[in-house]
Amino acid sequence: MEANQKSLNAYIHELERDCKEQGVIFRYGVDVTRTPGALEGYDRIVVATGASYRYGIGILVRLFLALAVG
Repeated sequence: MEANQKSLNAYIHELERDCKEQGVIFRYGVDVTRTPGALEGYDRIVVATGASYRYGIGILVRLFLALAVG
């Protein structure tokens, strides 16, 4: 089963909003091999290359985010 683009975009927007509300800072397109100083000063660093959520797993993502940020 494939998600339609509109619902996928809404889902991604909601996850991004939830993250930002928890104080997550997004930095896109940063090549840390060229600018390793970009990693300094952060408690946690997440490298995201893409994901595929099936069967309503999004609620688990929010739960883990809440537990990690705590």
